[in-house]
Amino acid sequence: MLKRLCIGICALPLGVAWAQPCVIQNPGFEAESASWKFDCSRELGSTASIHVVQRDLGGHTHSGDYATQMMIQGDGTTGSVAWASVSQVIPCIPGKRMQVGYYAHPSLLLDSNLSSRLHLELRVEFFRDTQAERPIPTHATFRTPLTVSNPNPKSAWLPIVTSTRSPPAAACMKISVVFWALDPKPTPAVVWIDDLAMRITDPIRE
Repeated sequence: MLKRLCIGICALPLGVAWAQPCVIQNPGFEAESASWKFDCSRELGSTASIHVVQRDLGGHTHSGDYATQMMIQGDGTTGSVAWASVSQVIPCIPGKRMQVGYYAHPSLLLDSNLSSRLHLELRVEFFRDTQAERPIPTHATFRTPLTVSNPNPKSAWLPIVTSTRSPPAAACMKISVVFWALDPKPTPAVVWIDDLAMRITDPIRE
């Protein structure tokens, strides 16, 4: 059975009721990687991987049968950087206030990698064109809920949410989740993500 398509239905405490239907395609990875761009680094002694996992085969999922797993690790080389990202470009309504959210599940192995500078970022970027080639950098939003100083709680799905407003010149937006580390350690650092959503939160009259 497919997941419900909205994080709001999954009881994500966003603080504001979703006012519009989902526009993110395949938000819970039930169609595996369809509509998403996966990317990762393999350089300077570090490695990274990203792939869709299935609950029936031991993968962690927040709801439904699938989620995406990101892993980074290194060999101790100073100055190395490892990262993995999942992103999607979607149409944008200029001038609208919105909330973007998803669920993250850090691995218990994260404890042994805390000497690395670990970050899990939610990025919302806007573009002047529909091909996402002309960025509007003054309106980018970054949410970093998981760092060395804030690794808890573990073994639980964390609701991650950010709020932003699309600029008047925006034609599209890119939503990304990026897991990265500076000087990653040999012990793998793993995180699972699931159930991404975006909702317009503007009231009828402001």
